[in-house]
Amino acid sequence: SAHLLDLFQVQNEEGPCLECTTTGSPVSDDDLRLDGRWPRFAELARAQGFAAAYALPLRSRDVTVGALNLFAFEPLSPGRLVVGQALADAATLSLLQVDPHVDLQIVIRRIHLAVESRNTIEQAQGMIAQRFGIDQGEALVRLREVSERADLTLVEVATAVVRREPDSPVTPMLTNG
Repeated sequence: SAHLLDLFQVQNEEGPCLECTTTGSPVSDDDLRLDGRWPRFAELARAQGFAAAYALPLRSRDVTVGALNLFAFEPLSPGRLVVGQALADAATLSLLQVDPHVDLQIVIRRIHLAVESRNTIEQAQGMIAQRFGIDQGEALVRLREVSERADLTLVEVATAVVRREPDSPVTPMLTNG
């Protein structure tokens, strides 16, 4: 799925999104079989059924704050990429709330924190799924239930799982179901 590809790029520092975010320029790969820039990413994307990948910059005042990933089953036309960039621009305005006084460094830190939190939750999800022989959806439900019972945020519970904190109040709740 696209979500898996987003996560892969962040965790493995490979893929069109990172290149786009670094350069501030759109990145296109119309045929993932032929382009060798990101071999592991391309292999995973093809395994998910995608044939092409694109990343469009989220920019404000010449500062790139992120990228919009587009994954496709066939190459996108130039017209669709123009529409994609318009959506990326709209997303940027929405993220920054069109406030000229927004400190972009704060926004960037918040985005990085959100990505790190998502990664921690997904890592904990995988650990719980593997430990109990359940699927990812059930693992997330279990993490949320523990979060509510322990009166902790989902990220706090996930962090305790990932760090394998033996003294955490979360540990017995997960062990006992």
